[in-house]
Amino acid sequence: MSMGAHRQKKIAVPLPEDLLQGGDASNFDIFISELVTKGGKSVTPPRGGVTVIVGGNNAGKSTFLRDVWTTLSRPTHSVYKPLLVEKINLVREGGQSDFFCWCAEHAVWSGVKSNLGFVTHESHVRVTTGEIKKVCTQGKTPTDISRIASLLVQRGDLHNRLGVVAAVDQRDKLDDPPEHPLHRLQDDPALLKTVQSLCERVFRQKLTLERIGRRTQLRVGETRVPPPTVDAITPEYVKSLDELDPLDTQGDGMKSLLGLLLPLVSASCRIMLIDEPEAFLHPPQAKIAGTVLGELAADRGIQIFAATHDRNFLVGLLESQAPVAVVRLDRSEDGTVVHQLDHQLVRELWNEPVLRYSSVLDGLFHRAVVLAESDGDCRFYAASLDAFSGLEFSPGDIQFTPVGGKDGFARVLKALRSVSVPTVIVADLDVLNDERRTRFFVEMLGGDWNDVGDDYRRAVQQFRVPRTSKSRSQVLELVRGVLEQDMEKRYDKETEGIIQAAIRAEKSPWQDLKDYGVRAVRGGLATSALERLLIKLETLGAVLVREGELERLAPDVQSRKGPEWIVEALQHQSYLGDLAQQHISVLVRAIRQQW
Repeated sequence: MSMGAHRQKKIAVPLPEDLLQGGDASNFDIFISELVTKGGKSVTPPRGGVTVIVGGNNAGKSTFLRDVWTTLSRPTHSVYKPLLVEKINLVREGGQSDFFCWCAEHAVWSGVKSNLGFVTHESHVRVTTGEIKKVCTQGKTPTDISRIASLLVQRGDLHNRLGVVAAVDQRDKLDDPPEHPLHRLQDDPALLKTVQSLCERVFRQKLTLERIGRRTQLRVGETRVPPPTVDAITPEYVKSLDELDPLDTQGDGMKSLLGLLLPLVSASCRIMLIDEPEAFLHPPQAKIAGTVLGELAADRGIQIFAATHDRNFLVGLLESQAPVAVVRLDRSEDGTVVHQLDHQLVRELWNEPVLRYSSVLDGLFHRAVVLAESDGDCRFYAASLDAFSGLEFSPGDIQFTPVGGKDGFARVLKALRSVSVPTVIVADLDVLNDERRTRFFVEMLGGDWNDVGDDYRRAVQQFRVPRTSKSRSQVLELVRGVLEQDMEKRYDKETEGIIQAAIRAEKSPWQDLKDYGVRAVRGGLATSALERLLIKLETLGAVLVREGELERLAPDVQSRKGPEWIVEALQHQSYLGDLAQQHISVLVRAIRQQW
């Protein structure tokens, strides 16, 4: 139905005062307190915050949003059956008169005398006072709001967002209620200023609201001529205004985001469902968009559900300081599994530098994450996986994340496991030199140390010997060897450091494990224990290099360490070698077992 046809049905029948008596719009609210999935999982979205729906491709993010909408907007006896959502529990605050006062501020009272009701710009569905009263009789936890959902819930899909910024007809009378967010900007200079400020913040573009003529629209930029008073419009001003491009001629990214912001700024809904809010935005804009949406949700008390593929958008949300919950969807042969990270834990994890300043968040959008010690390790393993034949999944489904050395595994593993991201560790064999760390891996990956501990101790017993102490004559020889290299050079801190390093230097018993791999273990019982240990770890999701260290998988590479090694290994295509592919086959098996 066109806006013009909508206005023709509106008649000058005032909203009955008795409906508003004693009411206060600020006392009214309605929000989702709990969402129960088909699998019985309970999701508790934050009020006045954002619930982010993430997951790999085709995990069901859009389906989840559609289910929320249909569950709220269709009667309980509807033949449509949501695929992921079983039940939604709601909470209503404020009395009936508060509800009517809120409707009077955020919807249009219109219709013929026998069919008066509230209408929103988005749906044009008329909601009668009787339908609102019926919901209020359900108490503070209404079970069916399908007849009034158009007043309270908005779908921010791309089509609706682009439609919001299109030009609209002016109202017939000055005192007619606003029928569109653009009309609200006409009536409220503070709202207009907020939208203009947000546009500058995200797109570095100014906005001008065109108030003259038959149509109301936003234009990009500012007029060269200062706007005159309404009774003194000049040809110069009209020409200057006409030189500005209408907003609806701009790129889809700008239109899409401003189409989201207009309803949020005016708080014309209590629940908003947004699919891909970052659509058409560049990464920096997506990040700012996330921050802005989070701030508006918290400031206006609106409950937002947003399905996203974009790490930048998620980072922006987290930087907004708004309550942010993460719902991660996993699709398996048995259907879609839902995992939630509530907003308190999200905030706690976000305060961890390893999560904030790394690629860990990217794991939320992949089917699995592989943790390795360094960026070079990740590059080699990623190349090996790309070359592996017989994959049942796309290599792009796997995120390789460096953790900055062996001590970094624990923090990153804990963060990813908190959001139920399937995670596999791949490390050199000497990672076993720390029993506490090994036990942490086992338990964090869901294993029982009692099933592993005996094999671990038998396997590494020969390496757990103290280093021998040096005699004074040995120390003297070490010092002499350093100083005799350049007798004329001044003794400085650099020389002192070299001497101290030389005194400390001694081959660790664990070095044999790194140099020779499983072959370094002596004795049948110890060898058998190590093999059982490695198999158990692989089943849990910790794959250790049986050759000892990653570099042993590329025997044709001359460089042994550092950035030179990875460059040479990739140039020689060492990832195609038998050792590399045998190792990656174990890694692939471990990844599959996490699903």
